[in-house]
Amino acid sequence: MYRVNPSWLLDGIPKDTVPLETDEFIVEHEGDLIRVEVPMPLPYWPGCHDPSLLTPIMILCYAIYKWIYKPLVPPRAQFLIDSEYLTMNLCDPKTGEKVSDQWPSLKVVELRKNQYHEGLLIRIEGVSMETYLYEMSDDTINSLSEVLRESIRKVVTDSNL
Repeated sequence: MYRVNPSWLLDGIPKDTVPLETDEFIVEHEGDLIRVEVPMPLPYWPGCHDPSLLTPIMILCYAIYKWIYKPLVPPRAQFLIDSEYLTMNLCDPKTGEKVSDQWPSLKVVELRKNQYHEGLLIRIEGVSMETYLYEMSDDTINSLSEVLRESIRKVVTDSNL
């Protein structure tokens, strides 16, 4: 596992020596499976649409709860790429609702920043064309799409050998 910082992605600097910033994501290789994770923006308050409405007592209780139980914060987005499928798992930062989708890796035609709206455009040949991750910065979306395209290209070409 190594951490990828999008601003350093294409430079010649080793990936495990890159300083960590807010727009980082994680890339893991497990055999022929590549996992790309985008961390959840903090603070993560599922079910609370406006954390400023919380009283100081609720904040204190939540801090004690986190200190005792150490709940895991799910990733904002997780992409699993293998020779057959591209699987996308999303978690809404406001509600905590999780959504999954899966497409054949060979049918992925486009993965890029949407030109007309914010977010990551995913176009699947003959199936769909949707935009995801609206709240992320353009630099992060560009870097994420580059990593996803390279991962799909690598997995698909390795499986054809």
